[in-house]
Amino acid sequence: ANRIETHENDPSRTWERQANFELAAQLRQQVAAAKAPSEQQDLVVEQQAEQVAALALDSRAESTDILHDLFRGDDILKVAHTAHGGNHFVAARDVKAGEHLILGLCPEVAAPLWPCSRAEHRASTTSELDAEQEWAILRRAPGPKPPADDVDDESEVRRSTSAYWLLALRVARRALHEPLYRQAVLALQCGPHAESDLAFLRGCGEMLSGGLSGALTADDCAQLLGAIHLNTLGTRATLGGAMEGVCLSTRASLFNHSCDPNVHFHTGSPETDGAMTFRAMRPIAAGEACTISYVDAAEPAYVRRRRLKLTKLFDCRCAVCVAPCEAGALQCDRCGGGWLSQAADAAPDGDGCWSCSRCGAQTAHSEVLAWDLELRKTLAELEELPPSEAGYAGLTERALSRCHPNHGFVLQARLTLLASCYPGTRQDVTSAAKKLGAAEAALSLALRILPPYDEQVGDLHYQIGSACNTLAAAHRSAGRAADAAGQWKRAAGALLESRRQFTFCSRAREAKAAGEFAAVCMRQLNSSTRECR
Repeated sequence: ANRIETHENDPSRTWERQANFELAAQLRQQVAAAKAPSEQQDLVVEQQAEQVAALALDSRAESTDILHDLFRGDDILKVAHTAHGGNHFVAARDVKAGEHLILGLCPEVAAPLWPCSRAEHRASTTSELDAEQEWAILRRAPGPKPPADDVDDESEVRRSTSAYWLLALRVARRALHEPLYRQAVLALQCGPHAESDLAFLRGCGEMLSGGLSGALTADDCAQLLGAIHLNTLGTRATLGGAMEGVCLSTRASLFNHSCDPNVHFHTGSPETDGAMTFRAMRPIAAGEACTISYVDAAEPAYVRRRRLKLTKLFDCRCAVCVAPCEAGALQCDRCGGGWLSQAADAAPDGDGCWSCSRCGAQTAHSEVLAWDLELRKTLAELEELPPSEAGYAGLTERALSRCHPNHGFVLQARLTLLASCYPGTRQDVTSAAKKLGAAEAALSLALRILPPYDEQVGDLHYQIGSACNTLAAAHRSAGRAADAAGQWKRAAGALLESRRQFTFCSRAREAKAAGEFAAVCMRQLNSSTRECR
């Protein structure tokens, strides 16, 4: 009660809203569990509980109103609020498949990963003066040290806060000069964090507030850091490339997560100012939530759920994650014929058991995670060695000895084999034939477990078109015009599908390359067809 009176009387303080709901519940429990409380004591505690709940609800309603005002006039998206989903986007009207919900959205703030060199920092600023001012603040508040590489995933909040420190500084500086932006950022979801992480964020908030000479309070800075941890997006320069920077967009943050999303989003590269595009992958009814996937949709449920719990602080129990036929199932190593499945109500970060559908044997969740981690470490080690088809084939066979054929790791291994052993578009006939077989196997799996539109699907179609083009040229050189025409027809079809996938995913450069390559194959096809006649 003392904490409520201290913090909630100041309407600018919003850090403890979630704690208020919990405290209200505790106060009500105190009333129920108290031994013969007096009527006066009962009344006081009840009034306190009702006051806390009302204040927290008012705060949430206020944040929803702020976001409503920011995006008023949008004829496709509107902001809704639910107890489970918080503030999020729903369709304002019926949306057709392929329709753009947001096109070319530039994030309000972007930054390279921290720590970075002074040259990288200067290149990411708009002026020399701005760079000097930021660097001076960073000397006063250099941010928390990142955890060591051998520290487990439980330190995700510490890891991200360290990497996003420069972004947090830029968000804080903008919030100082734009009150409406400050309200919008503070209205974003910022918890619930574990108590140890809350203490860490408060300490970082004090450091950031000190770097800004107290222009923002430590509590506001702590809440800002919590919001950044949950709402930041990464930027990549190339398809499948490593994350090079981070950005924050209050608008993009309002798309909720689903393991079966109805919206595809593309995060732009630094050279396009990080412009993002959101496009409907299937029809969306008016009032239906517009969702994207925060994690790799190809991963099995036990990987997706664990990652979401660590990075976004919620336990995903969507229909895809709890489906009994979910492709993350593993084969039982005791009977060799049954499939292990995790209980639908199992915690993603707990140590529950997996049950065999045939013999009923129990396997600890920690054992499953250890097996998965061992496979991924082996794959990483293979990537560091000279390309070896036998090595990747052995790893894939080893994975298939236990995991479902649709397991995300199998796709990852097949994609890595393609990238490592058959790079580029120029191969001899033998390599092209092997590349074609590997690409077709990967595409068949990708079409089963990836969304209908995906950049990786576009890339696989491009790889198939490239291999078919090489084989067609070999047939033509050998005087087999009919065989050459068949391969070029196949190549043109794969490349046109690649262009369609890349165009949908807003990959203009890749779409243009696929279209030009398809045109070359079409000309070769016409020429070979005339030769056949």
